[in-house]
Amino acid sequence: NRCMEFRKALIVDDEIDTCFLLTRLLQQNDYEVQYVHSLHEARAVLEKEYPDVIFLDNHLKDGQGIDYVPTLKESYPQMKIIIITAFDNFAYKTKAFEKGAHYFLGKPFNRISIEEALNSLFNN
Repeated sequence: NRCMEFRKALIVDDEIDTCFLLTRLLQQNDYEVQYVHSLHEARAVLEKEYPDVIFLDNHLKDGQGIDYVPTLKESYPQMKIIIITAFDNFAYKTKAFEKGAHYFLGKPFNRISIEEALNSLFNN
């Protein structure tokens, strides 16, 4: 499905390796990708951009991604929110969905898990 229009993705993760991996996987799926390493930087990007999807790490140096989800939902109601975290347990997953996340992805992820997430959010 190469005829898909480019979607925009924002990655918010303090681990550069995660940013690089996710960027590569998303670009292979025809996404325009930007990444930042903190909630503060994410806010600055979101003042100028409106991505289709945000990949939001939960443990950032300036706060918890999960706690930022309600703000994102209010300000960017069309944007899909995917929480990415190494703490892939039921309590975190439940909290993420209660706050309004659209998808929860445990680390480490791979091409298949990323494509499954995107397909479930955009192809129904």
